[in-house]
Formats: sequence, structure tokens, C-alpha cells
Amino acid sequence: MAEPVAVANTPTIVNLLTQLDLDLLGFKGAFSEDQKVNRINKGKNELWKVLKQLKEAYFMEESAVSGGLDNEFPALATTIREYDLPKDLAELRFIEVTGPVGFEEWVFEKKTMNSNSFRAVRISTTAAGSSTDSLASAGTLLYDIIGPNSTGRQRIVLASFPPAALVLKLWYTRTVPDFTVPKTDAETLVTFLQPYIGIILTYAAKSLLRLEDAGIAKEWEKDWREDLRRTVSASSDRSEADPEVVEEFGAGEF
Repeated sequence: MAEPVAVANTPTIVNLLTQLDLDLLGFKGAFSEDQKVNRINKGKNELWKVLKQLKEAYFMEESAVSGGLDNEFPALATTIREYDLPKDLAELRFIEVTGPVGFEEWVFEKKTMNSNSFRAVRISTTAAGSSTDSLASAGTLLYDIIGPNSTGRQRIVLASFPPAALVLKLWYTRTVPDFTVPKTDAETLVTFLQPYIGIILTYAAKSLLRLEDAGIAKEWEKDWREDLRRTVSASSDRSEADPEVVEEFGAGEF
């Protein structure tokens, strides 16, 4: 099945709550607004996890050297080996060197900090200092990712000092922020294509109804799993060739 053709939709939390009340039918008054927002967040997170696992770049983002947004990642400095990653980074997928001229073919290779290769380069460049490229002269920079730190940011740690003020473009899977509780009317849901928003609301309705009526919840759970399975099958390949059907999603506890 091909990727559903639909424009990205950015409904506000008010829009989502209105639709959720319709799905809840006569039970809409049984739950507080905060409960409903929390369940919308949970549904969003469940769908995000499934689509992220498909590695089809639904949540792919690229960093920017400046601008002050969540994707900002400034140029490296030749005297610094640790850097905060973009605020909305969930998983780093690829590091591209875009400057300066002459360094575009340098590559970054991930190694754990306790690996022999990382430790050897780190110790060597610590001893040599930032005035020399030491073991980094081959055109490869070893790195590891740690964190989050006290501000909630993941960090990239280099084994060696950068050979120049490298300008990087980070390609990464981004997070989708939760709606605040209590709600802020202007907040919008971004990133998801329109057909998937219904899956989020179905999750929210089902998980709320489960609190009130086990019989209704059982039917909602069955419907949600089937909707999610269809969504995953539709989104697992962006062409019509060799569609992938993903089983077992949605089988856990809610």
C-alpha cells in the first residue's frame, strides 16, 4: 500500500479536544480536560514510536548553524570537544560536514567512550592539546553521545579536537513535544500527516473509556490496534513496491 496522500495538518489542542469529545460520546463529561490532554499526548507518543521504528524519515530534521530554534547546532571550535546537541534531537542519524572548503570529505564515526580506539585518540589529543590534529589527521573524527545533561540536552563528545571550525549539518530524528497541561489554546500538533491524527485520538478515547467501561474499552482497543496496523502498513514504504506489513504493534498495555 502506498503512502497516504494527504497534506500535513496542524490542529490546535482545542481542535483535538473537540474531536475527542465527539469520540467519547456520552462519556465526554466523565473526564477532566487535563486527563484528555494527557491521553492525547500518550497517543501521540505511541504513534511516534511506531513510525520512528520504520526508519522512513517521517520525523527527520536537519540542524541549522544559527537561528535560535530547537534545531540549532553552531559550528565546532578547534579547542572544544563536547557540544550540546539540538534541543529536539531524539536520534542522530548522519553527520555531514559542509565547511570549510577542503573538509567536506571528513567523516564522523561513532565509537563508545570505553572502546580502545576512542580512549587512545582521546588520551593522545588531550596530551597533545588543540594545537595539533594528532590522530585526527586521517580525516575521521570519533564521537560518542551522552546525556541528557541537567538541562535536558544530549551531548556529542569528540575523541579529538576538531581540525578546523567545522560546519556540520546533523540529520536526526526529532521529538514531537507534548501539549502542556493545563492546555495552551494556541499549541498545535505538528509533523504528523492528517490521516494519522485520527489514530492519536482513537488511542486517547479508548484509554479514557477503559477507565469507565471495560466492555467499551475492549472494543476500542481492538479498533485501535487494527487502525494502527493499517497505518503502519501504509506508512512503512513510500512506494507501492514491496509493501511491508508490520505485526504486533499496539499489543502492549495501555
